[in-house]
Amino acid sequence: NTKEDQIPYSTQAPGQDHKSPAPTPLPPPAL
Repeated sequence: NTKEDQIPYSTQAPGQDHKSPAPTPLPPPAL
């Protein structure tokens, strides 16, 4: 989890925001 906090949120899978808020708003998932 520590290394995941160092990388941009854009590279993380959705749902990781429970650790910390995303620095940039993610676009809505294309359904």
